[in-house]
Amino acid sequence: MLMYWEEGNKDKRMSPDVFVAFGPDKEPERRVWLVWAEGMAADFVLEVTSRGTRRRDEGFKVQLYQRLGVTEYWQFDPTEDYLHPNLKGRRLGPEGAYEAIPLERRDGALLGWSEVLGLELRPQGHALRLFDPALGEFLPTSGEKSRIIGKQAQSIGALEAERDEAEAARRTAEARIAELERRLAESGA
Repeated sequence: MLMYWEEGNKDKRMSPDVFVAFGPDKEPERRVWLVWAEGMAADFVLEVTSRGTRRRDEGFKVQLYQRLGVTEYWQFDPTEDYLHPNLKGRRLGPEGAYEAIPLERRDGALLGWSEVLGLELRPQGHALRLFDPALGEFLPTSGEKSRIIGKQAQSIGALEAERDEAEAARRTAEARIAELERRLAESGA
């Protein structure tokens, strides 16, 4: 989504790879993000760094996001060619300037803590995974989400089929009872 930060100036725009903004309503759906209309830029920005974006990610974007008050600015290099280590985070300090977010190694894996998201950012191969320590699990990727939704849909379908079978059995039982009651009434018993 394009983010415009200066009202009336269409050249003052950026397209962060990922950004999160807490506070503004989700609706209506937006085609663009207007900083002046939303009252903020973002709380969290992640840029995927590459050969073509490295200089801009390390220079202009750092200064811009800091000036716009983006609380956390993260960079991830999936190929490990341009950032060493391949994850880098900055957080606005008390003076309004970015300070490096310390990274740690746990069981040989690199991770960074996002205070804004309340999640750990963990590079895994060419992917960056989000880990929720409160739940002790990774947030699902879009592919994993699709599989979960598919399985839930299958489960719902199976439950609906069971419900329909039970309803048909109930109707059959009621029809048999009605037939027995009719026969009893005809026989005078």
